Amino acid sequence: MTPSALILTRRLEKGREFLAGGHYETMAEVAHQVGLSPHYFSRRYRRAYPPEDDGTGTSEDTAREPA
Repeated sequence: MTPSALILTRRLEKGREFLAGGHYETMAEVAHQVGLSPHYFSRRYRRAYPPEDDGTGTSEDTAREPA
């Protein structure tokens, strides 16, 4: 793993902790706390932690951007 990938992984993990703990109200607040732009954080977060498909076909992440 490259140093930049390691740093991104750690930032996403910390963001996940913040979201799970209810410390912040929005993803934008979490993104700023971990040092990423809100758009980049949400895009990378969805890739790292895709929403679970409940079988209804209504997953929020149906249209992923290409890598």
